[in-house]
Amino acid sequence: MTKSSKPLSGRTYLILEDEYLIASDLLIILEGAGAKVYGPISDVRNALEILKGTSLTLDAAVLDINLAGDMVYPIASLLMKRGTPFIFATGYECSPVPEEFKQAPCLSKPTLEADLISALLSVSAALPN
Repeated sequence: MTKSSKPLSGRTYLILEDEYLIASDLLIILEGAGAKVYGPISDVRNALEILKGTSLTLDAAVLDINLAGDMVYPIASLLMKRGTPFIFATGYECSPVPEEFKQAPCLSKPTLEADLISALLSVSAALPN
């Protein structure tokens, strides 16, 4: 396989998504593009415990804004402190995203494969391969 057919080769991404079918689609897209995937994780509390309890090295994360009624912003804040880029994926409007996270790309669900890969490549562009 060439790098162009596996544009996310050598990268590791975290998926936070509470809808099973969407989480499965994200997993298939990312793994199909060559990425290693951690998750999907479906709730904020579990994600915080995992992230605080490990030294998991991530290239970026895909965050559903609303996980079973809990907003994902504590995870976004932790990732920012670690210097880990992320993108939001939501079935809602992106406009309510707090100002501190406005620099993160926000994709509408369902997300097109090309848009997801492009956004992940964009946020992790400064990271070494």
